[in-house]
Amino acid sequence: MNKLQKCLIYSRDFFVSNWMVYPKALIYKNRIIYFTGVYILLYFIIIIFPFCFISYLLKLFNIDIIYKLDSIYHTSFNELFHIIPIIFNFSFDDNDFTLKIKYYTSNIPIKFIIDEYNLHSYKQIKVKYFMNSKILDKTLDIDNYIDSRIYNIFEIPVIKIK
Repeated sequence: MNKLQKCLIYSRDFFVSNWMVYPKALIYKNRIIYFTGVYILLYFIIIIFPFCFISYLLKLFNIDIIYKLDSIYHTSFNELFHIIPIIFNFSFDDNDFTLKIKYYTSNIPIKFIIDEYNLHSYKQIKVKYFMNSKILDKTLDIDNYIDSRIYNIFEIPVIKIK
């Protein structure tokens, strides 16, 4: 790859990761605050400035932001990195969600997914996944996992990032 190609790739990455970010919600003290109603003004303030500046500013106040970048949902500051296992089936009761879960990183709160797809009437999460050379099946009560993140479902080791 020549220097021009590298320069174009880095330029695209810088532009997209700072200006093509779509904020969806804030997380403050395990409470998800959506950009509706009174908070719509906050949404417009966030999209005016470069995302690296907004992310740094929110981190000072210990506020996490859920945003969409390249069709994948992320959270702004991930100090813990989780590699989730291969998922064969992920469903809310009998509503198959397997193809949609790939658009969420492991640090997204389960409550955000439930709110995003209006899955409030469902009672269980059914997961079939491959881990430690075994295919595992789990049926979980949503009420027990509503305040947790996706990685909490799989009970996987944590890797600390600096």
